[in-house]
Amino acid sequence: MKKIFLILTTILALINTSAFAKENAITIAIIDVEEVLKNSTVMKQVQEEISKKEKSYQEQINKKQKDLESDLKRIESKKSVLAEDALNKEKEQFSKNFNDLKSEFESKQKILKNAYAEAVVKIDEKINEIINKISKEKNIDLIIPASEVIYYDAKLDISAEVLTELNSRMKSLEVHFE
Repeated sequence: MKKIFLILTTILALINTSAFAKENAITIAIIDVEEVLKNSTVMKQVQEEISKKEKSYQEQINKKQKDLESDLKRIESKKSVLAEDALNKEKEQFSKNFNDLKSEFESKQKILKNAYAEAVVKIDEKINEIINKISKEKNIDLIIPASEVIYYDAKLDISAEVLTELNSRMKSLEVHFE
């Protein structure tokens, strides 16, 4: 009798659960945020600006590096002529200049990295706004990043729609190099 009761209870629970699930179906969508970022007009513009700035910085560093190489050759050529104190002063100055250049290089790398990160945050914020808008328009209950899904039907993917909306809303972004 207990077995029959348990089986009936289980069957009723399954019937109720499937009826409940049909009434309260969850609408799911998938988005590939990395693809949206990579293919967006604004991200391409940001990357182009950062590349230009990086090239400018590299030219400045290269010029200073050539100057340091000239200084080193000059010091090496004076090695036999200069007194030990004067030679040590020249070497110390060279070391200071070298360390200054190294610090400047690291500083410029940090500026580029921060500019990129700041731009990505702003673009991500806009992507999130667009995702929220689309989820409300289409009554989507759950949006999952494509990177977290093993398999999904392509009709669930809203990446192209998000990309189109992003490209129309955000054509460019001012990149701050500070």
